[in-house]
Amino acid sequence: MARYDLLVKGGFLIDFASRKEGLLDVAMEGGRVAEVGPDLNPDQANEIFDAKGKWVFPGLVDTHVHLTPARRAVGFPMLARAGVTCCLECGGFIEDILEGMALYGSGISVAVLNRLDPGVSISGPGAGKKELVDYLDRSLNAGAFGFKLVGGHHPLTPETTAAAIEVANKARVYAAFHCGTTQNGSNLKGLLEALELAGSNRLHLCHITAYCRGLTHGHPVPETMIALKELAARPHLVSESHNGPWNGTSAELENGVPRSHVTRTCLKMGGFEAHRDGMLAAARAGYMRVQKETPREVIYLGADEGGRSLKRWTFRPRSPSR
Repeated sequence: MARYDLLVKGGFLIDFASRKEGLLDVAMEGGRVAEVGPDLNPDQANEIFDAKGKWVFPGLVDTHVHLTPARRAVGFPMLARAGVTCCLECGGFIEDILEGMALYGSGISVAVLNRLDPGVSISGPGAGKKELVDYLDRSLNAGAFGFKLVGGHHPLTPETTAAAIEVANKARVYAAFHCGTTQNGSNLKGLLEALELAGSNRLHLCHITAYCRGLTHGHPVPETMIALKELAARPHLVSESHNGPWNGTSAELENGVPRSHVTRTCLKMGGFEAHRDGMLAAARAGYMRVQKETPREVIYLGADEGGRSLKRWTFRPRSPSR
């Protein structure tokens, strides 16, 4: 009689929790790891998966993904193919995630942070504390995990930002922040302001690399060193970074200009005007990379195709009921 349901054989195991690394087999029984070791007997398994030439590791937890709006739900299987089994959706709405799951759900677990977006999910940049509490209550009742402040893109006042962080902490729910307010943008100054606004409250500071692009000190290295030093002094805060060379931002227009303040800044950094024609010129020049959703994955378009695609399509987010 077989001892194992499944034997993953011949792969290179990387397990940070047990500090095991090397050419090791993994035997599974009842959905749990039963044994790890070299050259486990294949006769003891009902099923064998040949992992030769592959890495084997526990399911990854991605602490910052964007799977909304629903047309971007192809990200569910993209994450699964990358080995992600659990993730944090930073900046969508729970309704969009549920819609996307129905289209492309891949079985991964998703915690959703509902976005605090002035004029969309809350009344404006200076929304009061009661409005924040009410919106958090509705978000949690709908299944969200907490708040995402998108200040770098759609800023709130410093006072409303601090109040939102406090509201989330008082409710003992998760809060994440793309740094920036009406006083400081998505740069090192915005990060340092966020540290002060958080105070002793717990907070997830998103993609630290996004604030260290040389906008305040002329070069990313000194900005990064300052950010690391300040974060190290605040162990109650968590952060992460992304490895992409580009800022991921939005082509949404409002009154002819990009609604996202990050989009405006990126355009100006490249020598382009922060309006529709400037955005089209940036796409045609290859400075601005345009994404396209396919049935299997999200891809980057070439300069010519990206410019044509962008000319046809700019979008607005779906407003949740308030």
